[in-house]
Amino acid sequence: MNCRDQLREKVTKELELNKLPDDVSISTMTFVCDIDIIFNCENIAKYMPLNILGVVNISYGRHGDNMTNRSIITKKKTKKEKKKKKIFYNQVSLAVMVPSKDKKPVNMKLFTNGSIQMTGCKTIDNAIDTLITMFEELKKVKAVINYDKKEIEEKPFVSDVTKLKLSNIKNLSIAMINSNFVVPFKINRDNLYRQLFVDKYNCTYDPEVHACVNIKHEQPDKKVSIFVFERGSVIVTGAKTCTHVANAYNFINEYLLRNIELIKKRDTTDQTIVKYLEKIKTY
Repeated sequence: MNCRDQLREKVTKELELNKLPDDVSISTMTFVCDIDIIFNCENIAKYMPLNILGVVNISYGRHGDNMTNRSIITKKKTKKEKKKKKIFYNQVSLAVMVPSKDKKPVNMKLFTNGSIQMTGCKTIDNAIDTLITMFEELKKVKAVINYDKKEIEEKPFVSDVTKLKLSNIKNLSIAMINSNFVVPFKINRDNLYRQLFVDKYNCTYDPEVHACVNIKHEQPDKKVSIFVFERGSVIVTGAKTCTHVANAYNFINEYLLRNIELIKKRDTTDQTIVKYLEKIKTY
């Protein structure tokens, strides 16, 4: 078994995919891992080449510094970007293009001490492909002319390029799973929130800020967030395994079912409710 297969098998076992309900989709996952290497974050930010089939965006240090904040893709400006961000010099953030159905980059953070974080991964292979792509970019040799010393200076990206192998990856694990599913009826969010509050569940709802009821679902080893939207969409975020997702799925479905006369919109038909009951019973 090669290194790729070993990593996939380890994480697949940790993920517990067999526990995932059939109608739940994993939207994205966050992976973390380590490698016994020192990343030179400043050199990476300044000199790593940008390529539409590799690294497409780099962010490091002061946001307005064009030498260390570079991109070949157009980013939509959001309100969040107007807020001042904390400056960290022990990490560099990169967007990496890898083979994917939706053609969206994986966001990667490299820390000076060899820690790696990847967000926006669709699959385990997505994460492994991101590591392989990044390792190839980090192996590249870049140099600049030092006019004062009248010599060429190399600008290494890592302390030892020979260690840039999948076999040297340690502790690859899932830090977070984002998933979603849909219940077949519209939900009265005001009534749902009020009932959750009466039942003393940890939840928030402010339609002027977010369009969903936000429920904090306490599990023995994890707190998971459940977002319930008016049209029946449900997002589960903060899970680390599919067992966490399944627990949240069971909780919210059972709660909606128990209070269905209160929280369903008036245009929900009896046939829709019957189908919903059948689905819950089969799981």
